[in-house]
Amino acid sequence: MPRQPYLSINFNTGSAQGGPTAAELTKRIRAQIVDNKRTAPILAKSNHASVLGMPSVIEAALFEYPGRGYYDVHMKLLNFELDLLQQTMPEGVK
Repeated sequence: MPRQPYLSINFNTGSAQGGPTAAELTKRIRAQIVDNKRTAPILAKSNHASVLGMPSVIEAALFEYPGRGYYDVHMKLLNFELDLLQQTMPEGVK
C-alpha cells in the first residue's frame, strides 16, 4: 500500500489539505528518538556532557572579559554613545 503524502495541494483551487500538525510531528519525533530504548541513553549522555562543559566555558569567558580590558573599552564606548545621544535629544527629554 503506498504511503499517503503529508500534504496534498490542489493547484487548480490553490488549497492545501492534510499534513501533520506540529503536535503530531512532535509525537512522532518523541516516539522515534526520545522514547526509543536504543537512542535514549545516548541522548542522556550527550545532554549530561553538554551541561558539564558549558559552565566552565562561560566562567572562562567572564574571567577574561575584564582581565583583558574589554570591560573598560566597552564602558568608554557606551559612555561616548550616551553622550552623543544626550546631545541630540530635544530639551526636556530625560
